[in-house]
Amino acid sequence: MNDIFNEDKNPIEIYGVVHTLIIILGCILKELNLPFSNIALIIGFGGICGVIMPYYIFSKLKEGKIIIAIGIFFFNTLSLGLWFKVMKWPFVEFLVNWSLTFSLFGVIPIFFINNYLKKINEEFTAEDRKKNILMGVFYSVLIASFYLIMK
Repeated sequence: MNDIFNEDKNPIEIYGVVHTLIIILGCILKELNLPFSNIALIIGFGGICGVIMPYYIFSKLKEGKIIIAIGIFFFNTLSLGLWFKVMKWPFVEFLVNWSLTFSLFGVIPIFFINNYLKKINEEFTAEDRKKNILMGVFYSVLIASFYLIMK
């Protein structure tokens, strides 16, 4: 099990880039109404939502970053919902609304509170706090925008 999370032996970055390129290809094919767009999207999103995101969740849990792991879980649920919407599959509303609501009103506030309560030291500098807060602001705006669109 430790070999899975060994950064030197694990090709997860290559796997992620390949599946991202497959998603982009699927989007281009879908926009041009060409065949095989759905197959490309199934392979791409299936790889990202089924392998990359769970890998990232487990690696963050292994590091002890529970809030980030929960946030990634809800981001994965949102990705699944958007993928289901593109494919015209059921449960879109449930997946998207559920993940957006918990992210906006649960994960993001806890992330901000956790950042402000965390002690500044050699491992977590004031610069790290600023970066985390800025990223939290960007995620908040993105999630809130999705939330408003879906309501």
